[in-house]
Amino acid sequence: MTKETIPQNSPLRNSLLSSRIIYPIVNLLEDKGVTPDQVSFFGTGLVTLGALFNKIKLPKNSQRYVGNILIALGVSCDVLDGSLARRKPDRNKTLGVIIDNVNDRLQEIFLAGIRIFWNENKFVKLSSQMVLLTSTLPSLLRAINEATGRIVPESGQNPLEFLGTRAGRFFLSMIALNFPKIQPYIDSLITFTNLFTTFSRAKNLAKLPQKNLDPQIRKDALAKIGLLSGLSLLSIGLLILLKKLEKQKDFNG
Repeated sequence: MTKETIPQNSPLRNSLLSSRIIYPIVNLLEDKGVTPDQVSFFGTGLVTLGALFNKIKLPKNSQRYVGNILIALGVSCDVLDGSLARRKPDRNKTLGVIIDNVNDRLQEIFLAGIRIFWNENKFVKLSSQMVLLTSTLPSLLRAINEATGRIVPESGQNPLEFLGTRAGRFFLSMIALNFPKIQPYIDSLITFTNLFTTFSRAKNLAKLPQKNLDPQIRKDALAKIGLLSGLSLLSIGLLILLKKLEKQKDFNG
């Protein structure tokens, strides 16, 4: 049986957006000696600041505009770091995979945690808690598929699948941050798409035969499985911590 690689078939990489906007920025970053890991951490910092800005008070509610711009720029870094990494064949790929996935998932975990911490309504909190608990599941199932040589179809082929992608989840998260009255419904939709994508990838795992993989790809996939399992435990730990902080706040109040 021949060894296979996991194809990177995102249409974004061959789009007009890539050639006119993404590649020129990546060229500039490469010329300046910026590393993919630096871009990843920078993106997480921007998303974190953006989420916090949404919860502070500025004149004319301008915090929302600032927060949204910061989050959008932070999410865009995910496209840039991947494009930059593919230009560096000598880079430690396994470490790069770990750093990229850590930053991606931390951004989602932090956005959900912010929504939990700053809301008093128990139903709203519950909806955000479900987002926090399910946020790593789609990526974990994808990594399990990849570790066994199964190809996971590219997400985003229809509206529901798009909402289950990282870009779709961030889009919904920004709506939840900006419109608190509909936040529980948006968070419920994010949870549903997380579970839908997870279930689809579980079916893919059961349906397709296992294949031999290049050792480096298997190593990367196994690293992602360990990492994402740890981040799932981190989500549970963060939820426990937030509950303790809530009890402490109630006690002090």
